[in-house]
Amino acid sequence: KVSPTGFKHTGLFPEQAANWDWMMDTIQGSGREDLRVLNLFAYTGGATMACASAGAAEVVHVDASKGMVNWAKENMMLSHLENHKIRFIVDDVLKFVAREKRRGRTMLLSWIRQAMAEDRMEKYGKLRNSCIR
Repeated sequence: KVSPTGFKHTGLFPEQAANWDWMMDTIQGSGREDLRVLNLFAYTGGATMACASAGAAEVVHVDASKGMVNWAKENMMLSHLENHKIRFIVDDVLKFVAREKRRGRTMLLSWIRQAMAEDRMEKYGKLRNSCIR
């Protein structure tokens, strides 16, 4: 769903289309049925929908904004992906990743939008290396 927001966003970053293609090709070409994807700072779910439609066994969609997560859920329905395993989580990304690490949960593919703040990326990178296999 593309819709102008009060802060001049449309809910879609079209420059990410090449990345969505890469993720879809990676998932489809993996030959794996157990591929789990972690989408952080997931916004309205462009990457989430791409990964789910490509056949990921599970997509974990994490964003701190409840409104954006609700928008992503709407995009799931509009994309007819409601029968795919997508976990929508409203949480601080760093706290979520730290909890997943403590639980011993790992993902096979992780995706972070380039627009995230660099200081958050540095902090996340330290955690990421221990929970992505």
